[in-house]
Amino acid sequence: MNGVKVQMQADGIDILKQLAAGLGKQLENDRLAMPEFVGEGFCKAYTLGKGISAIIAQCCYKIDFALEASDSESPVFILQYDHIVKCKDQQSEPETSRVPFTEETSFAFAISNHTHQQPRYKGKLVKSLRIIIRQEWLEEIIGNENLKDILVGILDTLPGNHLRSPLNAEERLWLREVFIHNNETAWDDFYSVIRIKLLLEKFIFRLKKQLSQKGIRTFSDHETEQLKKAEKELVKNFAEPAPTISFLSKNAGMSPSKFKTDFRQMFGLPVYRYFQKSRMIYARSLMVNKKLSIKEVGAMSGYSNMSHFSAAFKKEFGILPKEYLENFNEQKQGLSVISYNN
Repeated sequence: MNGVKVQMQADGIDILKQLAAGLGKQLENDRLAMPEFVGEGFCKAYTLGKGISAIIAQCCYKIDFALEASDSESPVFILQYDHIVKCKDQQSEPETSRVPFTEETSFAFAISNHTHQQPRYKGKLVKSLRIIIRQEWLEEIIGNENLKDILVGILDTLPGNHLRSPLNAEERLWLREVFIHNNETAWDDFYSVIRIKLLLEKFIFRLKKQLSQKGIRTFSDHETEQLKKAEKELVKNFAEPAPTISFLSKNAGMSPSKFKTDFRQMFGLPVYRYFQKSRMIYARSLMVNKKLSIKEVGAMSGYSNMSHFSAAFKKEFGILPKEYLENFNEQKQGLSVISYNN
């Protein structure tokens, strides 16, 4: 398998420079166009602040390829998101799906303190995001000087030394939007950085909450698959009423009480609160990406009464749908004309 070695204690831009050098390429505006023999796509690095950086990558691979991370004296924590499909599916993927990205998309949290390999295979389209977090920053944010020892102790007990979990509907949307806005403009960089920070914020809140309790709850592979299946069924069709707890728990092979408890622990919200939040996220996505009328969006979100839809939207986002869309369009118009050449 072809590959390039990098030192993972560096920030995202330095890692990308190492990758570019290994491929005989150079960066342009912190962006690497993948060589044609490797595949069609790009990698882009962002500096998000002291101790945090990120790399997004989107490539349809023509060969088996691997990024090999070597041992480092100053290990970093990696928060990684991957969405992998067949290359031919790239064109068929709808611009706006009911649940952005599939239920197969998940995140993994690990520490890069050993030699490891991230393989990519011929014929696969890989959309990935790596958020690289320095130990000192994470300890400061969490407020625990012994955080590294605690997390390493937890990660060492997990398969592959990774903490893995499925994304909720909101996280899937943010991740999808990172890859939609991949053009080289100030607007796209602005938009992507905000979504990357939102994903990091969501993870930090989740981690702080879990550490403040008895410990990080992990689910078996079977439990995870059953809960993912139930979540997919819950948000499958927002034009219809939400499925009942009885129906969802039966499909998940759990008692209703266990299902409600486990669902909340995995996805962060009670079942029907999750459904409503996901429904409003879906409606907002339709407005900004599909450019549908508010009436059309309301109907597709299960509302026959537009006053009820507007009230639900405002309850979720603090603003009426019309006002939100006006603000979004004004912001986009003002920033999209700015490019790196201006």
